[in-house]
Amino acid sequence: MAVNVSEFGILIYDIPQNNSRLYYQLRSKISRRAIRMNLSVWLFPWGQKADLDGVIAEAKKATGQSATVAILKFDNSDQAEIERIARESLLRETHDLGKRLMERVAVAEEKCKEVSDRYVKEVERRLQAAEGLVVLFGLTHDISVAIEAVRESVRAEVQAHRSKVGKAVNA
Repeated sequence: MAVNVSEFGILIYDIPQNNSRLYYQLRSKISRRAIRMNLSVWLFPWGQKADLDGVIAEAKKATGQSATVAILKFDNSDQAEIERIARESLLRETHDLGKRLMERVAVAEEKCKEVSDRYVKEVERRLQAAEGLVVLFGLTHDISVAIEAVRESVRAEVQAHRSKVGKAVNA
């Protein structure tokens, strides 16, 4: 099923470096509703524009920080390219998430510490959000397969890590 980009919009923001609280709050809330195309550009279903306007206003008010934000509606002139970019972005985000967890596991093993349950749960939450975006955007099944592969890899790595750390602590 192809994405009909005439029903999608782009959210672009520019947040000064000293407004990091606003950046992280926006990223957290927007990532459940949109696919990040790069650090400050997101593709979202146009029907969620009012919701995103509210999220942005709420984050600015909660943090007392400001940003330049633009929300633009797409036309249907380059649908295939936008779908390709959205798919690649979602796959990249999913693989990067798995890679970051593996790096945390390696550091934890060096220190003979266990990777926190909180971080593992955050990875799972973000994988679930990615699955939701696959459905929301009507993207193809191969992305779901890639997400599940990352999930299984993460589970196996965390289990192996916890086994190693448990043996090291008990030795």
